[in-house]
Amino acid sequence: MFKSIAQYLIGSSRIVNLLLATFIAAGSLGCQKQDIGWGFYQQMAEQPKIKMHSPFQFFTDGRGNRPYEEGTVARGMLQENEHLYSGLQEGGTAAAWKDLNPSKEPMTIVQAKSPYYETFPMEVTEELILRGKERFNIYCSVCHGVTGAGNGMIVQRGYLPPPSFFVDHSRGLKYLTGATVPLPEAPAGY
Repeated sequence: MFKSIAQYLIGSSRIVNLLLATFIAAGSLGCQKQDIGWGFYQQMAEQPKIKMHSPFQFFTDGRGNRPYEEGTVARGMLQENEHLYSGLQEGGTAAAWKDLNPSKEPMTIVQAKSPYYETFPMEVTEELILRGKERFNIYCSVCHGVTGAGNGMIVQRGYLPPPSFFVDHSRGLKYLTGATVPLPEAPAGY
């Protein structure tokens, strides 16, 4: 009986070793640089892609990268409308948070130094509101929920709930001081 168990264990370890060697060999095929004779097999080292600034004969100018379309602007670089981009009025500079914080009545400092617009940077139309709703449903409702109560799908998956938009402390500086101007220098949560 002992002899048959030992033979079984030796036989099964050979199978395990053979399978292990097969998986290691198959996994290393993706990293090979030389041609292994399989024309359809894509190799990781030689990916079929056009690299930036490399020559490519398909296009008439011989370049791999394409020229930008007219009017293309990199993200964050279109700053033509200061009202929309920073909220600052013409020639205004934002007061640092440390300058606003020492007073027991920060609202008076905010009002005295306010370089911000007090209007919305664009006309609020039904189309704009529907677009905002669409963006909220795509990017925000996953965490904050459709109603903004902080009960989105991530909470159902076991993550900690994000803040609700309906509790008083989520109002931040406006709730604490009555400020009506945006403060981008304020710490997160204000």
